[in-house]
This record gives sequence, structure tokens and C-alpha cells, in this order.
Amino acid sequence: MVRTNFAGPHMWSAARFARHAHRLEQQGLAVDNPPSFYDETKDYVVACVMLSVASAEAWAGEIAADPGKYFPGNAAAPAAVAELVKWSSVSRKYKELAKLAGDPMFVVDDAMQDLCLLRNKLVHFHAEYPDARDVNKDVEDEIE
Repeated sequence: MVRTNFAGPHMWSAARFARHAHRLEQQGLAVDNPPSFYDETKDYVVACVMLSVASAEAWAGEIAADPGKYFPGNAAAPAAVAELVKWSSVSRKYKELAKLAGDPMFVVDDAMQDLCLLRNKLVHFHAEYPDARDVNKDVEDEIE
């Protein structure tokens, strides 16, 4: 078994996909009707969203594996972290970790919550007919 932490590699991969999506978008703006512009950009953006949230969840899991390392001297931390990681959403995990740590590094802002929402919508996607009106309305309403 290979023991490694995946939070960093997930985030590095997400950043790489974000840079590729941005580069494609810049190229697409300069060319009329690029053939695969939308598909490639969509693929990179979806990968970026998925990996960003995966990174956050992996880091919470890493903290749960060794809470003493992250919260030395806090005797209540192991039980609190184990329960938190077991039952909570990613953004909730980070809110609770922020309270426990008292550290601004754990700040969960609107962007993080939006990423989690987008990831959830992508993972729990329900196909609709192509001509359905307002296909993305529920996501757009929640983000605004």
C-alpha cells in the first residue's frame, strides 16, 4: 500500500486544468468558431472543479488521520475531527475546522461554497432534454 497525501496533488492538478481552460478561452476568443473550443474548455473546467473540492476533502481527511499533528495540545480535537469528517459536507468540515483551529487558513468563503455546489451538481447531475428551458437555472440561482 502506498501512503501519500492527496490534497496537494489534487490542488496542483486543479490549478493546471484551470490554466489550460484559461489558455483555451483566450485562444478561442481570437478565432472564429474554433472546432473543439467548448468541449475542451468544459472538460478542463469540470476537472478543475472536481479536483479543487477533492483537494479540500482530502485535506480534511488528512487532518482526521492525525489530528494531534494539526491541533497539538487540544485533547478534544481527535473526537471532534473524527465525527466532523465522518458526517459533514466539505464546506461544513472546513467551517468546523476553522472553529477548532482558530486559524484563518481554514476560511470558507463564498467561492469555496460555490465550488462545492458546482461539484455536487456535476456529481448528482440529472439528464434533461436538450430543449428544456432553464436547464441550469437552479445552479445559477444558488450561486447568485
